[in-house]
Amino acid sequence: ATIDSGRKFDPAIHPPPKLDVPREGGYGIYLIKKVMDEVTYDTSTPKGTQLDLVKYRSGAGRDD
Repeated sequence: ATIDSGRKFDPAIHPPPKLDVPREGGYGIYLIKKVMDEVTYDTSTPKGTQLDLVKYRSGAGRDD
């Protein structure tokens, strides 16, 4: 888990980037979700956001 003590962040309110319209930022969540097998955000921490990332080894637990 990674805990960010900054302003709470809810990824559900941010749409994925339009890849056909290049821009300088806004790709972080998109890239994390593409690379990781499981991604959860917890904003119930006293400060900031807790980010849990899971990556399975060589096909374990993946459907694709």
